[in-house]
Amino acid sequence: MQEILYGLWHIKRKELLTVTASSNEGSDCCVDTTYDLDTSGEMYWLVKDRTVAEKASVHSEAWYNAHYYKPMNSYIGETKVVKVVVCVDEVGNEINKQIAETKQKQRNDYD
Repeated sequence: MQEILYGLWHIKRKELLTVTASSNEGSDCCVDTTYDLDTSGEMYWLVKDRTVAEKASVHSEAWYNAHYYKPMNSYIGETKVVKVVVCVDEVGNEINKQIAETKQKQRNDYD
């Protein structure tokens, strides 16, 4: 199975940006979870829609509104949008699990 996703490539560091999620649970002023693009997160920041990636490459959302599809981005002008082709092999159960968890987080944040 193949899936086309889009991410942000840090031009100087030559690596895909990752995302870090921070809980704001219980706060009335902001989203429940804030998403911040970085280079040391636990998972790559990948989206299905190229337009979402293009917007994220040139705009940083304020922390109190930063959700998965509109994250905080301190790398404005240092990244470019790249296409990521994900090939899932049924043998790779750990890869399947990580992709499923990422998709579930994306669905939860998009609702």
